[in-house]
Amino acid sequence: ALGENYQTNAEGYKEKYRQAEELAAAGSYDEAVAIFGSLGAYGDAKDKVSEVTYSKANALAAAGSYDEAVSIFTELGDYADAKEQISATTYAKAEALRKNGKRMEAVDILEGLNDWGEARNTIAEIGHDYLTEGDMDTATAVCARVGDLPESRADLQTAADYYIGNTDYAKAIAAYGAIIDDGEAAEKRDALQQELYARADTAFSARRFDEAETLFAELTDYKDATDRRTVSARKGLLDAKYTVGAAAIFGSYEQDNDTENGLEPLEWIVLRRDGDKALLMTRYAIDTMPYRSSEVFSTWETSSVRAWLNGEFMDTAFTGAEQNCLLDTQIHDRRIVLKGVTYPEGHLTNDKVFILSKNEHTLYTKKFRKAEPTPYAVANGAWTAPNGCCYYWVRSQTIRNEHYGLYVSSVGNFNWYFARSLTRCVRPAVWVDLDAEGSGF
Repeated sequence: ALGENYQTNAEGYKEKYRQAEELAAAGSYDEAVAIFGSLGAYGDAKDKVSEVTYSKANALAAAGSYDEAVSIFTELGDYADAKEQISATTYAKAEALRKNGKRMEAVDILEGLNDWGEARNTIAEIGHDYLTEGDMDTATAVCARVGDLPESRADLQTAADYYIGNTDYAKAIAAYGAIIDDGEAAEKRDALQQELYARADTAFSARRFDEAETLFAELTDYKDATDRRTVSARKGLLDAKYTVGAAAIFGSYEQDNDTENGLEPLEWIVLRRDGDKALLMTRYAIDTMPYRSSEVFSTWETSSVRAWLNGEFMDTAFTGAEQNCLLDTQIHDRRIVLKGVTYPEGHLTNDKVFILSKNEHTLYTKKFRKAEPTPYAVANGAWTAPNGCCYYWVRSQTIRNEHYGLYVSSVGNFNWYFARSLTRCVRPAVWVDLDAEGSGF
């Protein structure tokens, strides 16, 4: 400062004031501000500090130093139209970015200006430019920011039509949804969602799960589409994984004859699919068991193997959750006549675990009929042929002799042997619900 005796130095103040004005006019704003600031209360020196600072900000904006200019206008607070200049300078920056090809950066800046001047109209123009260039995704994203403007509404409708033509329904729905306060667009969006949902539901019912998943994915936040997409994906995976002939791991049973290391996972073969249901049979003959324990003739209903499978075996091999996945299978033994004697017809049974009949083997096991016994089954007396395969029981009754039971031989043929034999094995079969909770499939 020049001190308290400024009146005696009037000429000095005047000269410094003149110098500051010349510096400001020459664009040396910082030096001018420093001098005006040093003049204290002399004349309008204080006002000149703000005036020159304002001029500096304008000069910076004109030179393309937009951020620095905005910073200075912000510091000026309520001086003149400094607040208005913040928006004007920001807009100028956005326009410069647009001209330099950085249009999305420009859009982000313009959106921050809210309703200032031409900011929103410029966003609409940029969106239209993208549309004209064929960049529908970017055009939709930009126009969606000003979806209430007539120009953007029209462009969003054009984009929606384009997406529908290219079966990109999710984007079409999004484009319709971005059109603000347009009843017709909302109706078109709703109609498209309803149509897609119906198509997805039809595909799901027909077990075309990949198609259903794709269509449900197009319907974000519509009804239960998200949940049904998840279900479709899971069912699609199940269908792809558990095709006929595929392997499945389910339950556990002693197999390696080393009881100290616990039970081993049971490996099954998928023999048939019916919706979410699958018919499985163990890959190996897992244990020995007589078809019946007494000399008295018995049907499947009263057989020892049935009692074992649906009792001890089921409780050993399957957890509670796994047992919930086992489906009841209705089995009915037909009446047979042996040597003029009619033997009783078996009653209808509902079994969780069973062995296949001769007819079922004929239908489903041609490629999988021969079976090797597990080491545990061998230790329990399983007879093993030179080819490593064994004999295992068939559910069907034989008309050979009331004392015999039908079995599959080591070469895959059907034969008969004493039903009380302890050398024949068992290959359990089950119908399961692959999609049941806790199934592990």
